[in-house]
Amino acid sequence: MRPRSTEFVHALLGSALFLGLGLFVLAEAEGFSRRGAMLPLVVGYGMVGGALVLLAQAWLRRARPDDDERNDGSLPRRWALILTLVAWVGLMPYLGFIVSGTLGFLAAALIVPREERWTARAVVLHALVGLAASLAVYALFAGFLNVPLPKGRWW
Repeated sequence: MRPRSTEFVHALLGSALFLGLGLFVLAEAEGFSRRGAMLPLVVGYGMVGGALVLLAQAWLRRARPDDDERNDGSLPRRWALILTLVAWVGLMPYLGFIVSGTLGFLAAALIVPREERWTARAVVLHALVGLAASLAVYALFAGFLNVPLPKGRWW
């Protein structure tokens, strides 16, 4: 386990990198047309916001006493999540963005550890949340940002 000060420095460097890159993207978007600047603006503001959240988390974590019981996660779960993302991208041209996104969300939810046992109701609720998230992302990218997304066989 790394000392807390090292974790803080890593988070500080990571947030500074994201903040700088986000500000660069925002500055570059100034030269784009109004319609062409939409995606860079969303990405730039997202990077700046993410950098600020990372910095706040690092600052708050630094103030807490050390947690000797910290769980660094499971390597098989990490690999399962990577394979899930690869499958999601691979299935997208065939199933479409919304169907593959919903299945990918559900698979990722099943991989993440959970206190309660999985029930049919919990699986259905997670699938519905995945569908809602996929529809929202589709609306954002295809409708607002004009990014073409794969339709696939089942949309």
